[in-house]
Amino acid sequence: MPDPWLGDLLSAFETATGAQATVLRRDDIVGALHSGEVGAALVRGNVHASGIAGTLLFEEERLAAVAAGSAPVARRELDWAELREHPLVGNTVSGATSPHDRPAGHRPDRVIECGSYDEWLALIAAGKGIGSTTTSAALAHTHSRVTYLPLRDAPTVALRLLWPTLRSTDPLLRRFSELAHSVR
Repeated sequence: MPDPWLGDLLSAFETATGAQATVLRRDDIVGALHSGEVGAALVRGNVHASGIAGTLLFEEERLAAVAAGSAPVARRELDWAELREHPLVGNTVSGATSPHDRPAGHRPDRVIECGSYDEWLALIAAGKGIGSTTTSAALAHTHSRVTYLPLRDAPTVALRLLWPTLRSTDPLLRRFSELAHSVR
């Protein structure tokens, strides 16, 4: 289970409703919601798409993801502003960090884009750049060649529950949302 909170949420939902919840990982969350492949999704960051509704569950702290053995690892902590000094590895499909999170003039000179979390980890492990992720994502997705470091002064990342607006009146979705707000 990627996050103890999620395990607790799924158990509470299944106990309360008798329905079974399945966890799927999709990089294109909006596409999966629109196609009906998933009925609801937990998403880090902000998603603005027509036909999608949602609610904020909580805010998460960010960590820097750096290649194990690289110079930043010896520091044990980085400042959010320092990330601009390194190439930024960014997952453009489902990542929670974008160069646009920073004001102009404070963005990294080089951005290495990828399209999935697995590619993101591989690029960082190969020393191509530094990334930023949330605490829960770091716990769920370890890599032997990636080290996660605390980030001082970094903005938090919203964890949101999203669903297709057509499902807004679904009683199971409403119950899942209520439990998601109360379990943490």
